[in-house]
Amino acid sequence: RYSRPDKKYGRVHHWIAHNEVDAGWVWTNAGIKTPLRFMDIYIKSMRLLYYTARKYSPHPEVFITLTHYWQSRHNEYCYPSAQLLELLVDYTQAEGDFKWGVAHHPYPQSLFEPKSWLDDQATFDYDTPQITFKNLEVLDAWIKQPRALYQGKIKRTVFLSEQNPNSKDYSEEALREQAAGMAYAMKKLEACDGIDAYQMHGWRPADRRAALHGRRDRSGRTQAGMVRISGFRDGSRGRSIRVRQGHYRHRRLGSGDLQGAYSDEARTERLNRTFDRDE
Repeated sequence: RYSRPDKKYGRVHHWIAHNEVDAGWVWTNAGIKTPLRFMDIYIKSMRLLYYTARKYSPHPEVFITLTHYWQSRHNEYCYPSAQLLELLVDYTQAEGDFKWGVAHHPYPQSLFEPKSWLDDQATFDYDTPQITFKNLEVLDAWIKQPRALYQGKIKRTVFLSEQNPNSKDYSEEALREQAAGMAYAMKKLEACDGIDAYQMHGWRPADRRAALHGRRDRSGRTQAGMVRISGFRDGSRGRSIRVRQGHYRHRRLGSGDLQGAYSDEARTERLNRTFDRDE
């Protein structure tokens, strides 16, 4: 359908490889692996997808997909997302670069709590345990680092490909908090020009996940709390997400904020720790 010579239905150019691979033990059934061994498997999967798609078009990109855990991990079988990204950069520098991007899932710290500004595990530095709506500036700064650029020149694509604030129930207060959480996320996104797109997850309630109440109730009606978001537009029709200007403070990180995190000494120390665990 998406490879027709007449391009009647368009082309698929953005390919997400697997799901939330910092939880590779869960989603990719990779078993218990060190971060280095897991990345050695995963990058082969990324390259296979990339080169297969590039046979039919010069435009495809392939995306590593990550949860909101950054320097922390969900449990002992998972990996910090930041560590996987550093390993991915190391691999592509050693073996040859290709057009990969990041598909990040910056849910609030608790999937039940829409007020992401309360997240105490989301800080404005590279060592933050998590990246949520509250501190998207960290992801925005990371992707702009010279070391992370495609062939050292081009910013890689970043999608927020699965996330949304939850409503705990259908009360007016809960829906207002959910609406506020969405408006907060949109204002954060507006401030981060290194992030290219937001794909809404859960526009309808997900009964199998108690923490993901969507924008419509079970009858399909739009929840009242969500229609009050100023300037939110339907991305499924190719229209942009816009947010009205207002009094809003955001944190923009520059290279000085992450000074030392990307030094040769710091990277060598992180890699040595990885290799030590691999022995």
